[in-house]
Amino acid sequence: MSDIQKEAENISRRENFVNTIIGRILSGELKPGDRLPPERELAARAGISRSSVNVGILELESKGFLRVEPRQGAFVAEYRRHGTPQTLSVIMSYDSARLDYSLLGDLLDFRILIECEAAKCACRYIKRDEAATLDDFLGRISASSGKALVGALYDFHAYVTQLSGNDVYSMIFQSFKGPLLSLTEAHFSVPGELESSLPLYAELVEALKARDGGRAERAMRSILETASVFLKRLSLSSGKP
Repeated sequence: MSDIQKEAENISRRENFVNTIIGRILSGELKPGDRLPPERELAARAGISRSSVNVGILELESKGFLRVEPRQGAFVAEYRRHGTPQTLSVIMSYDSARLDYSLLGDLLDFRILIECEAAKCACRYIKRDEAATLDDFLGRISASSGKALVGALYDFHAYVTQLSGNDVYSMIFQSFKGPLLSLTEAHFSVPGELESSLPLYAELVEALKARDGGRAERAMRSILETASVFLKRLSLSSGKP
């Protein structure tokens, strides 16, 4: 094996180590304040050198997931309270099926704030051809199933945030893509969920076409709160807090 190949393998193993620790933190297995085992033990478990573990720990610290205390070790940080945009970026790209449910609930609450405001703002700017596109989306949603339905629902919500006239709303929404796709797929795999949600989407489309901001905001809230109710049921059935 060449030196370049060895270096590439070392980097890959270190990335796996970092991702494993992040996964244990975001799933709730490791909680704020928990101390990680010594670097020697972590290196033996991961099959990498102590220097690679040290670099990985420093990376996790820079991302806001660990805090390193001299001569004491590495501890899980209060990443929810003191996280950075980099911390949030990691969380957004993580598989929502493995996220701690309370954290996923916080993300959904934030989504409600963004999308309800986006729906209200969209009523100020929507044009006739854009209103027609909403009807097309509604037809696509009602005629789809499986992965196609998940994609149609995501595209619809992304389009509404784009109509808001606020590019930051749109960017924030798109940063949710990974968790949203996973949650939407789980939600609408349940029989009857699409049928009960279609009238809510139809109401939102009519509100947007009528340029009624208050009505659009209420309709969007109803849609998103059904996802929150589903998440709560999922949490209770799994036994997770």
